[in-house]
Amino acid sequence: MGLHHVFNVDRLKLYEPPFLDDLEETPRHPDAIIPNFATPLDEDRIFEDQMKKTRTSSLDSFLIGRKGQYPH
Repeated sequence: MGLHHVFNVDRLKLYEPPFLDDLEETPRHPDAIIPNFATPLDEDRIFEDQMKKTRTSSLDSFLIGRKGQYPH
């Protein structure tokens, strides 16, 4: 997306907020807005573990999720 500091004044228009009658009550909680929204983890968790071999040894690596974090 390219942004330019020059713009066409003829295309500008006044912002008019919607009338109160036109507003619909929309849910504000992410569970209702975003489908398949993940809730924070209840406990620490290991999602994935790998063992990588080097010339002299092997290294264990873990993908973990901490309590309170969102799993993404």
